[in-house]
Amino acid sequence: MIADFGRPMPALTEVMAGIGPRLLRRQGRSGPARVVGFATGPLNAMTRLGERRLMPPADPKRRRRG
Repeated sequence: MIADFGRPMPALTEVMAGIGPRLLRRQGRSGPARVVGFATGPLNAMTRLGERRLMPPADPKRRRRG
């Protein structure tokens, strides 16, 4: 599911959102699991949006229109 393995921040937030809360719950730490889930959800969404919308125009290989 991590297609952006070359981009560290999106990959990291994807992993944190996916496995962080599960690992904490397995350790019996439901409170921190909730905090990690709430914190990583928006961060993951922002980094994915940035990758799709903000990074492509900054690509030096991108062709410019007009």
